[in-house]
This record gives sequence, structure tokens and C-alpha cells, in this order.
Amino acid sequence: MYFNFEDNHPDTPTLPRTLTRLEVVLLTAVFYLSVVILAMVLPQTEWFKAMEARREAALEEQQRQEMERQRENARFVFVQPRLDMPSQAPPKRYELSDIDRQALGPRLGMRPDPHIPPEGIETEYFQKGGVQVATQWTHTSRRLRSLVLKWEPAAIAAS
Repeated sequence: MYFNFEDNHPDTPTLPRTLTRLEVVLLTAVFYLSVVILAMVLPQTEWFKAMEARREAALEEQQRQEMERQRENARFVFVQPRLDMPSQAPPKRYELSDIDRQALGPRLGMRPDPHIPPEGIETEYFQKGGVQVATQWTHTSRRLRSLVLKWEPAAIAAS
């Protein structure tokens, strides 16, 4: 672009268009129509059908091989909920209360604690021989979380 302030610069030379606007529109329409016709006719040809059949056969073979590989690498896992089963022979160093919770004494109460995620805690209270026993168990894994023993000393109990 020239700014002609002094009238000493000639106009920029331009070449005339090779195609008119009508020719450009007609060529574009012909191109798009040929693409549409090709998309409609191409799937009907024999060589395209053969190529598609080979592709589908290869895909099925690949899926079959993947299924065989999964079948060979299959791992069977037996899942069973945790059962409170009595042991065959109780350990010699443990008391009867380790096998049967009723041997701890009468249960005074049970208070679930829903505020401890994700399993939650279950608290149980027992009374055995002047000693109050409180246990906290996790709900899912049934692991002992804490054990609290509470009793009155003999000097305070005597007075």
C-alpha cells in the first residue's frame, strides 16, 4: 500500500483474476458434489468391501487374542466376610475371655462412634471383678483400637 502524498508514486500493479466469481462458485459446487457422490458410491465397490472385511477380521482376531490373554492371566480370588470362628485349641497363655467375650462379664453398653472415618469405631463396656473394661473395635476390620481399664483403688474403696 502506498500513500501517495506527492503524486510521484505509481499505482501498485495488479494481475487480473484468472477465474471469475461465477466460475469459482461453480467449481466449488462441483467439488463438493463430487465428494458427496464419492462418499455414496465408494462403500458399494467390491475392493472397498474387501478392505472393510479384512479390517473387521483383523479387529476380531485382536479381540480374540485379548480375550485369550485375559483368560490366561485370570486370577480367582475367594472373598468371604470375616467370621468369628472358635479356634481349634485355645492358646495356653490366654484366658477364656479371649475366646468368649461373655467371660469378660456382662456387657454394660455399646456405643458406636460414627465420627471416625472411614470405618468407624464401636465401643463396648464390660464389668469384671470390680474392673470396668472398655474396648474400641474398628467396624470393618474388627481390630482392637484401644483398651481402657477403670477401677477404684483399695484405699479409696475402703473409705
